[in-house]
Amino acid sequence: MRTLRFGLILMVSFVSFSSRAQSVKELLETGNSLMQGGDITNAINTLNKAYQQEPGNVEVVKSLSFCYYLNKDYAKGLSTLQPILKSDNADDACFQIGGNIYTALAENKEAEKVYRAGLKKFPDSGPLYSDFGIFLGSLARTGEAIKVWEQGIEADPSYPGNYYYASKFYYKIDVTWSVIYGEIFVNMESLTRRTPEIKALLLDSYKRLFSSGNYLDPLLTKKGEPVNAFENALRATWKANASAVSGGVTEENLTSMRSRFILDWYSKYATQFPFKLFDYQRQLLQSGMFNAYNQWIFGFAQDSTTYDTWVSSNSTEFNTFNNFQRGRLFKMPKGQYYQTKQEKKVVED
Repeated sequence: MRTLRFGLILMVSFVSFSSRAQSVKELLETGNSLMQGGDITNAINTLNKAYQQEPGNVEVVKSLSFCYYLNKDYAKGLSTLQPILKSDNADDACFQIGGNIYTALAENKEAEKVYRAGLKKFPDSGPLYSDFGIFLGSLARTGEAIKVWEQGIEADPSYPGNYYYASKFYYKIDVTWSVIYGEIFVNMESLTRRTPEIKALLLDSYKRLFSSGNYLDPLLTKKGEPVNAFENALRATWKANASAVSGGVTEENLTSMRSRFILDWYSKYATQFPFKLFDYQRQLLQSGMFNAYNQWIFGFAQDSTTYDTWVSSNSTEFNTFNNFQRGRLFKMPKGQYYQTKQEKKVVED
């Protein structure tokens, strides 16, 4: 009888625990949904209920502290997050939120400590590199910022944020890399508010690329040695096909130039420099979708009205490409990083 009673007690306790765990899960899901819908006040109220039940639940703490951050209640966000940050349970998003909160509080030394601590623990976290670079850029430490974004690209090549900021940085000083990083970004993040911005940057980067011979000449040291072999291969291939844009850098001329570029690249450099972006371009070229792809990037940036007219007049071609693009996820693999012109160790291993 005592054994039966003990078993019933265990069963009731288990059911109670399961219900509570499920309740926290439901509260977390509801709170996150409210947050995503912009109802921050009710999201905080809902997540606080989950927090009262499980104050050590990392997912609850992250969501609640981030809600406080969005609500500009930074002190509560920090007090909620700090116990997790000091524990072994913190993930990279915890350090990301913590760095953002300290930044909002203008406690820059603490923010930098948090970002560096997070990257030491999670050296492959693209989002952490991205936010740390933004932080450094906000302090006018742009030289360090680009190195951090470069580290992020090398460590986590499938995260789009670092390409976004790097492409914007290089647009001002080195359009070779704004072209490469910008196109990688729009393929990774093809439907966000940032996409049109980078499409416009890409078109203008190509205009600048072919308006100055300096961008097409090889990069050499004073001793005549190559500074960056991959970039020199890019420049040589662009230069060999520059006649295609001699009449102006337009979507139509760029499509012609870039088609020739891919053919030349795969006859000369693809073995030495395997690169997923060019593999994708080659796939589109071979599948008859390269024209639509270039329209999607450059046609839209050049003139959205003309682009809409092209889409209407070429609906079959556009829909084929559009369906193909939406049905795949573009990712850059590790081991295809070629930006080696500068030392990047701002964040030590």
